[in-house]
Amino acid sequence: MTEIHNLKKVSKDIRLDVKKLVQKLLKNSKTIPVYAKDPQELLVKLEKMIPQFTGQKILILAMSNGSFGGIYPGLVELARKHV
Repeated sequence: MTEIHNLKKVSKDIRLDVKKLVQKLLKNSKTIPVYAKDPQELLVKLEKMIPQFTGQKILILAMSNGSFGGIYPGLVELARKHV
């Protein structure tokens, strides 16, 4: 998960607290959330994490209302390298 790209577009009273959500997921879920300040940092972190799951099925969920900083081609390449 990354921070909201354009904070001005989302009013503070409805804005998601990404760091807090990641902490809650770590505490209350079997999911391994990954926090990064931006999409490129997220790719770097995922590239370091994925090898520890060799031979296992993994799911990467990427949701955005835009291009998510151009991360999608990087995710596809990451998946291809670790299949």
